[in-house]
Amino acid sequence: MLSHLNTKTQNSLSENAQAIVEFAIVAPILFLMLFGIFEVGRMVYVYSAVTNSSREAVRYGSAVGYDDNQNIKYKNCVGIQDRAVRSAYFLNLQPADIVIQYDHGPGTAVFHTCTPGADGVDPGYFL
Repeated sequence: MLSHLNTKTQNSLSENAQAIVEFAIVAPILFLMLFGIFEVGRMVYVYSAVTNSSREAVRYGSAVGYDDNQNIKYKNCVGIQDRAVRSAYFLNLQPADIVIQYDHGPGTAVFHTCTPGADGVDPGYFL
């Protein structure tokens, strides 16, 4: 009877050791897959936030008329930057990270880059 209990304990110990070895083999692959899933999710979030931020800034800049400070909207560099920063608040986007350039449509060259003056309005000439 005693030898039967001893055999059962040895079998369960060898099964536990086998499970630990299998886990040690599979764990790096599992953790790598989980890390990859989290990083892809974060990448999709950042891409979506940047796209939305640029869309909001372009929507503000393409509006006809004046803003609350009586500045023409498409010339108001600080207003456009502010709209982009406010719509991407989880990204810690800074106004220095934003470049505003003007062109005549898809496939055309940039003819002007926004450089705000003292009041935030670009004094440059626009066609």
